[in-house]
Amino acid sequence: MRLSLLICLKLNGQVSWATYDSTGQIIDSEKSVALNQVPQGIRVITVLIPSTDILLTSVNLPTKSKQRIKQAVPYILEEQLIDDIENLHFAISSASGNIPIVVISKTQLQFYLQQLKEHNLNPKILLPDVLALPYIENSWVILSFDDRLLVRIDLYNGFSIEEDALIFSLKMLLAVPKTKLPEKILLLNQLDADLLNALASLDIPLEEATTKPNSLTWMTQTLVSKTKTLNLLQGYYNVKNKISSYLRIWRLTAVLLLTLTILYFTEQAIEYKQLIQQSQTLDRQIKKTYQASFPESQRIVNPRVQMEQKLKILKSKNTQAQNKNSHFLSILNQVTPIIIRIKGFRLKQIEYRQNYLNLQVEVANLQALELLKQNLNSLNLTLEIQSAVSQNNFVKSRLRIQSIN
Repeated sequence: MRLSLLICLKLNGQVSWATYDSTGQIIDSEKSVALNQVPQGIRVITVLIPSTDILLTSVNLPTKSKQRIKQAVPYILEEQLIDDIENLHFAISSASGNIPIVVISKTQLQFYLQQLKEHNLNPKILLPDVLALPYIENSWVILSFDDRLLVRIDLYNGFSIEEDALIFSLKMLLAVPKTKLPEKILLLNQLDADLLNALASLDIPLEEATTKPNSLTWMTQTLVSKTKTLNLLQGYYNVKNKISSYLRIWRLTAVLLLTLTILYFTEQAIEYKQLIQQSQTLDRQIKKTYQASFPESQRIVNPRVQMEQKLKILKSKNTQAQNKNSHFLSILNQVTPIIIRIKGFRLKQIEYRQNYLNLQVEVANLQALELLKQNLNSLNLTLEIQSAVSQNNFVKSRLRIQSIN
C-alpha cells in the first residue's frame, strides 16, 4: 500500500505528523514531537506551515500570461507589504482574473526547508495550514488545532487566530464591504460553550460536523479530495525547476569556458597595448592640464606632484576663508535673535571686517541701545557704540560687535 506523509510544523518548533492512504485514512500519527521522530522513506510529503507566517491575498489582473503575472504581482502588492519585495516569496495561483497569492518571507521559508532537509524530508507540497481545512462553498469552516483556531472562509483564504480573538476578527471581517456573508459556519470539532454562544451572536447559522475525527484526519481527507490549493514551492523553490535551471547553468558555463579559453590570450595582448596607449595619453593630458591651470610655471618636471603641491596651497587658502566665514556666521547667529526683539530696530547696513561685525541701525531710543548692549554681554559679545544721534523720535547709531573669545 502506497502511503503519503503529512507534516504540520508548529510555532514552538515541534511537529505533528500522519501517514495516510489514498482515501485519506490515517495509518499512523503523532502529535507534538520533534522533527527527527517523523517517519523516513515516504516519497509523497505534504508540509503545512502556520498561517501566522504568511499573507493570503489576491490581485485582479486582466492578463493570462503567467510570466507577466509573476512579474507584476510583487509591484502591485508592494504598498501593502512591510518588507522589501526582494525579501519576499510570492506563490501565485493558476486562476485568472482575481488571482490568489500567498506571500511569505524568504528567510522564514528557507528556514523551514532547511529544517526538513536536515532530516532528509523533501516535501512535494508546502501549504498554509488553513488551506488544509475542508472547503465548503458559501461556508466558513472552523477547526481547533494546536491551541489555535483555523478559519477557512473561502477556497484560497482564511486565517489562524487565538480563541479569545476569534469573534472580534469575524466581526471585523463582516464589516468589510466586499465580504460575502456565509450561509453557515461549520464547526469541525467541539468548541468551548462560551465561544459557541459568542458565535451564535453573529446571526449566522452554526452547524457541527456529523462525524468528528481528529484534526489531522480532517486535513488528510482534504488533501486527497483534490480540492484546488496553492503550493508555496514555486519558482526557485520548485524542485524540478531548480534541477533544470542547474543543468542549464552548467551547459552555459561549459560553452562560456571554452569561448573564454580561446579569447583569453588575444584579449590580454590587446588590453596591454591599450593600457600603454592610455598611459601615454594620460601623461599628456596631465601636463596640458597643469600648464592651463598654472601658466606661470616655467619648469615642468613631474606635473602630477607639482599639481598636488599647488592644490595643497589653494586648499590652505580656502580653509582660511572658510574659517573667516564661519566666524561671521557664528556672531550673526548669536546677535540676530536679540536685535530683532529691540524696540523700533531697523538695520540699515551690515559689514564684517577684521573679526568685527559693524552695523548701522535705527532704534526707538537710547534705552534700547543700552538693553541691546546688556543682552549681548550675556552672550560673551562686546558692543561698542561708535555713534548715536537722536533724530525725529528715533536714534541713528553705528555699532561694532566682537566676540570676547
